[in-house]
Amino acid sequence: MKKIAVVYFTGTGNTQELAEQVEAGAKSKGAETELLFSDELDTERIDSYDGIAFGCPASGTEQLNGMFYGSYDHYRPYLKGKRVVLFGSWGWGGGKYMNEWKVQARGDGMILAADPVTCKKKPDEAALQACFKLGEILAS
Repeated sequence: MKKIAVVYFTGTGNTQELAEQVEAGAKSKGAETELLFSDELDTERIDSYDGIAFGCPASGTEQLNGMFYGSYDHYRPYLKGKRVVLFGSWGWGGGKYMNEWKVQARGDGMILAADPVTCKKKPDEAALQACFKLGEILAS
């Protein structure tokens, strides 16, 4: 059985909805999951996960939310070679922050198991389904 962590930050609940769908998708493939707020991931346990999903909304000038980034930046050195997926929501700017995050993750040596999923504001059915699929992919 694979073990998957879904680590997210949310301010309005939109990214939490996406995170819950990622977790549901992983569980549908029989994975053991942990749904964690962004500051709850224990670096000593990162190696115990077969994959990690990270979710963060855009903030400010199309960048990762600062509250998320502080924790995520701490985790980055431990993620080299780890299978990850990325997801999040945005309210303006078209979600450009996700492309920068994807490039940074690859530069840090993470293995992106699938293309990131983003949505504008509250997730619609397509975004929820895409996040469910992210969970399935990460658990496969």
